[in-house]
Amino acid sequence: MRSLLAYYADAVMSAAARGAGCARECSGHGDCMNGTCLCEIRYTGDECAGHNMPYHACIGGLFLLVAFICAMQLTICIVSEYRRLKAPTFLRACKVTTQKMLYLIAFLASLIRGAYFVSPVIAV
Repeated sequence: MRSLLAYYADAVMSAAARGAGCARECSGHGDCMNGTCLCEIRYTGDECAGHNMPYHACIGGLFLLVAFICAMQLTICIVSEYRRLKAPTFLRACKVTTQKMLYLIAFLASLIRGAYFVSPVIAV
């Protein structure tokens, strides 16, 4: 008797779920499963309308940390070059090398990506 009751309960619940849609179709940021929005990782809420701020802060923070490390490495390269020179000048220490260029590019890319994640905008 109990299994028959469970069978009918499941049938009623699945029929109700099929009839129930998600509010605003999950704002275009998720999938509707049984009347509940399963949001993409960047969004949260019942309708996937809000930004998942812990995700944005964490990912943005990691990119900003990488940018900081690249800036420190670039500074170390310039200081080392300055100390190595016989007649040190700042301009000669900043002479473009492959290593310095790579640190600069990694710094700029990480900084831009970090700023992108830290300040999410609402997509229309």
